[in-house]
Amino acid sequence: MSVAEQDHDATTTTERPVFRGDIDGLRAVAIILVVAFHARLPGVSGGFIGVDVFFVISGFLITRNLLHESSASGSVALLDFWAKRARRLVPALALMVLVTLGASWFVLSPLELPQVAEEGAASALYVSNVLFARESTDYFTPVTAESPFLHTWSLGVEEQFYVVWPLVFVAVGAVVRRRPAAARRLLVAGFAALLVGSLALSVVLTPEKQAWAFFLLPTRAWEFAAAGLLAAAPVPALLHRRTARMVCIAAGALLVAYATIAYTDLTPYPGYRVVVPVVGTVLLILAGSVADERPLAATRVLSCAPAQWLGRVSYSWYLWHWPFMILAVAAVGDDTTLVRTVAGLAALPVAALAYRRFETPVRFSPALTASMGRTFGAAALVTIVVVAVGVGVHRGADRRNAEEPYATMAETIAIHESDECELTPSAGGIEHCSGGDPAGERTVMLIGDSHARQWVDAFDAAASDIGVRFVARYRSACPSYPVDVTNSRGQFDDGCEDFRADTDRLIDEIGPDVVVVANHDGYVDQILGDDRAVADRATQRRRWGARGPPGAPRGRRRRGAVALAHGPGAGGGARGRQPEVPRRSADLLVPSRRKRGRVPSHAGRGDGAHRCVPGRGARGDGADR
Repeated sequence: MSVAEQDHDATTTTERPVFRGDIDGLRAVAIILVVAFHARLPGVSGGFIGVDVFFVISGFLITRNLLHESSASGSVALLDFWAKRARRLVPALALMVLVTLGASWFVLSPLELPQVAEEGAASALYVSNVLFARESTDYFTPVTAESPFLHTWSLGVEEQFYVVWPLVFVAVGAVVRRRPAAARRLLVAGFAALLVGSLALSVVLTPEKQAWAFFLLPTRAWEFAAAGLLAAAPVPALLHRRTARMVCIAAGALLVAYATIAYTDLTPYPGYRVVVPVVGTVLLILAGSVADERPLAATRVLSCAPAQWLGRVSYSWYLWHWPFMILAVAAVGDDTTLVRTVAGLAALPVAALAYRRFETPVRFSPALTASMGRTFGAAALVTIVVVAVGVGVHRGADRRNAEEPYATMAETIAIHESDECELTPSAGGIEHCSGGDPAGERTVMLIGDSHARQWVDAFDAAASDIGVRFVARYRSACPSYPVDVTNSRGQFDDGCEDFRADTDRLIDEIGPDVVVVANHDGYVDQILGDDRAVADRATQRRRWGARGPPGAPRGRRRRGAVALAHGPGAGGGARGRQPEVPRRSADLLVPSRRKRGRVPSHAGRGDGAHRCVPGRGARGDGADR
């Protein structure tokens, strides 16, 4: 999150930037969206777009300040720029990481601490976004979402932006040699090219590698570039008309509101959908770019004292709210909206105190502002201390985990850590899990939703023992019968129907001797009618029974079909109700008070609360800024 950088009129390049209170107000809106989303309050299912609002604000203010400096002096003081960023960002982040690591030692299971320690150290080095991209298949997967440091991914993106962005100005300055007009034209062209390339990469990468698209700078850079274009381009003459500014701010507010309400954790993100909140934020900033003796009502609201105060402490609140929520859920053992809301609100006074008594004094310390050497030295020392504490927590946890009962638990978790199966494309190109005896003459196929996943290891081992080929295909919150359902958060998976169709084609293609159907039996009040609204109980039972009799995926009876569980009130099947098994069977052994349900997002994840493989499972919530 950027600091409250100074602004100036876009029509000038050498005048000192002037303060704009409405931008602090936009920060306040962004942090409210993020905290409300993480608390799972109703009406803000897309509140994770608050991080995109922050990105646009950062790109706009940083670009305008660099434009002012380069226009006034013909160059950019790189070390001075980076020193300011270090004084603003490093101390506050370091304090949060140290406190969170200390609290995690007492609240979390020792089995969880090594990973938490690694993530804390990565956060201090501003590379946690890279770490989370490597660890996750989705920003909203539960293992990632339980990290108290997940929210630092956006800080990593911004810090990497702060390193690269001023270098662009230096390079342009070297080319044009103190010709401001030419420099601006070259910058605009460069920003436009970056916008197109980065956005295209985001659109292409999101369906294939969603985590990489979500967490990394190359696919997020276009958001900063869009803000850079806004800063570099002159304010359109049309905006000097009050009516035009009213239309601009109304359109921007509607776009941000639409994304907040309409987007959910099932929305493929960022992709092209991130364009909506980014354009909305650009319009909101643009509407306030013209000085007006009679500011618009929205501008006055954003510029009011409470909004500006919240905007000033937004970086600090962002730092503290997520660890408060995650550790409160772990301590209480109840992951509810109430627990998260109370924890998030409790973090605000802590954030305000840290901002007033720690961040601000350090940021403006005469000893640091007078010497870039001392600034960089202090920042390096603080970072080394945080990383060292992370290493200490990791080693301490390793010692605890070497003793019983943790040693046995750790060994079990290591064996069952991965829920990824070996994906094999069929002759028709349909990916599925393969196991058992590949040379077996008979084939057993397991299909269903995430509850089918819990049987995969057992079926695989049994099939290997008796020389049977084993095939599995499952998807979270996507029962094998052609009935539309929502996940546990009331969200519908648009890709479920296609997944079922592919599964049905795979059955025809492989011709298994036995099809085992395993579905969650708790879809009561989650089965939808033709209007995509939850149907009444009688209709739900009727639709499920008519469209999915036991052992007949896609409504067709198949010889040799077995149902482990087949839905709400249908009656029959090999089991009336399946046991509720966690995402990882080893989780049963972890002596943590945390309920391993939905604890991100940059996070329902479906009926089984996890992302299933193969296929793109339902997304969960997480911690984008």
